[in-house]
Amino acid sequence: MAGAPAGFDETPPLSITTHEHGEPGQQGRVLRVEARGEIDLSNAPLFRDALETACSHLSGGSSGVEGMGSVPGKLLVDLRQVSFIDSAGLAVIVYLRTGYNPHCQMTLIVSPATQTARVLRLSQFERFIPIVHTLEEIDAGEK
Repeated sequence: MAGAPAGFDETPPLSITTHEHGEPGQQGRVLRVEARGEIDLSNAPLFRDALETACSHLSGGSSGVEGMGSVPGKLLVDLRQVSFIDSAGLAVIVYLRTGYNPHCQMTLIVSPATQTARVLRLSQFERFIPIVHTLEEIDAGEK
């Protein structure tokens, strides 16, 4: 980018991995979308695409994850390795929860005392999406 300050990178690094837990087609299966890096306006579409694909599979829709059936499951959005998220990343989460598929059962996993956790807390996301800090908290909440 011409005229950008030294060290400025147009697109911050973001990698997304999807992990399936449980047997396809069975109740209680979980799809965990793990994001690593930074989420901002430049890469929010990549984040949105990954979450839409996962939610579609859990809702019985079509997408690119192999082996997912039509039995509803849970979507875990793992943000523990996200060092920064801005309003574009927050908008993706809101869109997925309220606009794209309000029936997608989503839980956010964040590390406490991070910028991501602070932004989610200040934005009061816990009012409409469960937020936990570990996978064990999800298991404990179901008992």
